[in-house]
Amino acid sequence: MDHPNIVKVYEVFQDDDQVAIVLEHVEGRDLRQNLKNPLFHSYEAIATVIEQILSGLIYLHMKGVTHKDIKPENIVLEEESPYANLKLIDFGFSEIKHRQDTHNNAGTILYTAPEVLMRGSDKKCDLWCTGIILYQLLFKELPFRGKTPSDIQDQILTKNLNELFESSKAKATDPLAINFLQKLIERSLKKRYSAEEALNDPFIQKYARKPQIDNIDFEIFKIYQGKTVMELVLSSVFVHNLMLREEKSKFVRIFRALDTKRRGFISSDDFQTVDFSATQETVKAEISKKVQKGQLGLTNMIISCVDLTNKDVIRRLFTYLDFDEDLFINLEDIYNVLEKYIDKNVLKEIQSQLKAMNKKQVTSFFL
Repeated sequence: MDHPNIVKVYEVFQDDDQVAIVLEHVEGRDLRQNLKNPLFHSYEAIATVIEQILSGLIYLHMKGVTHKDIKPENIVLEEESPYANLKLIDFGFSEIKHRQDTHNNAGTILYTAPEVLMRGSDKKCDLWCTGIILYQLLFKELPFRGKTPSDIQDQILTKNLNELFESSKAKATDPLAINFLQKLIERSLKKRYSAEEALNDPFIQKYARKPQIDNIDFEIFKIYQGKTVMELVLSSVFVHNLMLREEKSKFVRIFRALDTKRRGFISSDDFQTVDFSATQETVKAEISKKVQKGQLGLTNMIISCVDLTNKDVIRRLFTYLDFDEDLFINLEDIYNVLEKYIDKNVLKEIQSQLKAMNKKQVTSFFL
């Protein structure tokens, strides 16, 4: 999975007893720690947080994955701001289409959808969870409470939902927010929003802050698709091992600004829906032409745009590849690094070229 709002999965290992998942390291505070933060109390802040959750869910559901445990603890903000990029984490309860677990109730009961409590399963259970989070952000409390899990379960299954939407607090809230809430905290799967429908709700469209594009340097796209296989491999090594978070953040902002449909990829038609400034128009046509042949995911976009002529990039790559610190890149070290990133047949071609070279030539070949 490759999306700005979903933690990246690098490896999955499984034996007879357990499954181990190697995930991207994400720094920051989770949403639970920010529920009482005044910065998160405005409609704009709330809608922006929910919009990013929905963006991640659209991508997950498109891939046939249901998270099943959307809750504030599993939403990490990279900065302490409702407008920072957030990521959905903890896929311990997730479910892949056609491989459904029907033996246990998933997720934290406070956020669990009624159909899951009834041993059912549907991707829209993630939208119920999102509705509970929206309720918390709006009213600073949970909609279903009780002394025991059984009490909470009974409320989720039987409570009159109109009580939630007609309370004094609800009446003092923007009707757009309440109407949106009703489409999420809805027991009927037919009436409950899908992630795509929720993203297009008037509350989100009115209040969610759109990624800013005016101050983005689109010149970085000028080197896109102009790389050899080896340059792409080196760029991949750099992105996965050496790129700083603030460097990646720049690309995430660009990607989110262009992925207006929140599909998790950009294509040439996305460039037609974004308003570019007059100075950016000259770059727009060139970029659009370069991506018109396919769809561009976040990581591939970053890899394609790494500037291998930048001295700092070269220095970091050289230091990473020069394991024995003899100021040369050793052949065995190259093998160990490259086998993680490229096809074995391509690696054999590179190996055959490198075997005939001395240390200086190998170093020159890579940098």
